[in-house]
Amino acid sequence: MDNRISRRSIPVKRLPSGAVASVDVFEVEGPEPGPRAHVQSGIHGAETQGVPVALGLLRELAGRPLRGSMTLVPMANPAGIDRKAGAYTFGRFCPVTGANWNRGYVDLGALDPDGAALDEFVERHGDSPAEEVRRAFKEGLVDRLDRFGRGRAARGLALPEDLALALPLQRLAARADVVLDLHTGPVSARYLYAFEGREEEARLLGFPHVIVIPRAFAGAMDEASFVPWSDLEEAFGRRGRRLDLGFSSFTLELGSEERADSREAGDDAARILGYLAHRGMLDFEAPPPPPRPRSCRLEDFRSYFAPAAGVAEYLKGPGDAFAKGDALAVVHRPRMVGSLEHVEDSAFRVEAPEDGVVISRFPSSGVGTGTELFRVMTNVEG
Repeated sequence: MDNRISRRSIPVKRLPSGAVASVDVFEVEGPEPGPRAHVQSGIHGAETQGVPVALGLLRELAGRPLRGSMTLVPMANPAGIDRKAGAYTFGRFCPVTGANWNRGYVDLGALDPDGAALDEFVERHGDSPAEEVRRAFKEGLVDRLDRFGRGRAARGLALPEDLALALPLQRLAARADVVLDLHTGPVSARYLYAFEGREEEARLLGFPHVIVIPRAFAGAMDEASFVPWSDLEEAFGRRGRRLDLGFSSFTLELGSEERADSREAGDDAARILGYLAHRGMLDFEAPPPPPRPRSCRLEDFRSYFAPAAGVAEYLKGPGDAFAKGDALAVVHRPRMVGSLEHVEDSAFRVEAPEDGVVISRFPSSGVGTGTELFRVMTNVEG
């Protein structure tokens, strides 16, 4: 039997003209029961590589039976991708609130600050089978999101633009067992964010670089999805029951923004399908993962800022390793030339203060002091 694939649109904003901005959601229902995955891309408008990846997943699933179901949102933020400044997309921040579009999700733990509702749930389902626990908890997550939205409306407060988009996306993700949020960097290598304790599982996705993050909410989709399940497992642990509910969430960074590459997208889709195969959702042979990805903890994922202003010539790029003292860039500064004898003073050498690996760099060569030139991994393992 084949999968059933359908498309629906979720309205997220009515424009002053009366037109409605909507998010298209593809639903894939397999012929056999199994886990549910949620895959979305493009919450930041310039992060376009996720679109061909999502469409590649759809093409594969058109002829490959799925055990379970999947929601796919190829272009999660119509307001983001539509907002252009010349040839570039200004789609990282909400133009109304100024908030990062990927920091608008609801902290469900904050709605239960003393944990009473969570403890009550664990008491009620203390001896329930894991599948029943998963089903009931998902229903509770959706209910909390719905009550939060209704509460905002009841107080006469219009939802801010960023939250009006985040709520329906988070509601879709709340029904899933696996959440994959597809992003890109400025000029970037491929890497992913994995929660503590999920490092080995992250290797199944075959990315060359891994940033290990704490199990804490900081506003992003992966955190909004994962942390409630982590809290639930800890609550069961306090009651004396060790329960692995099998929920996973990763942010996947698919290279550089403002570009789309079908060949690379095919590789990215294959990695995702291979991971879902490991989760038992389909039969698919993924490309072999790298022997051991480079990894570091979030506190060792650092930004290097420009100490001088001018035109930056980048000497190291995404994926390049460097040693302390290596030249990462040269900033050319014409205003520093007072005479021909001082032409060499115009070149400012930006040196690495430690060993590391470049993950991304600023996309423009025109830099001011304090510009984030590089994001780098330090204290690298692997």
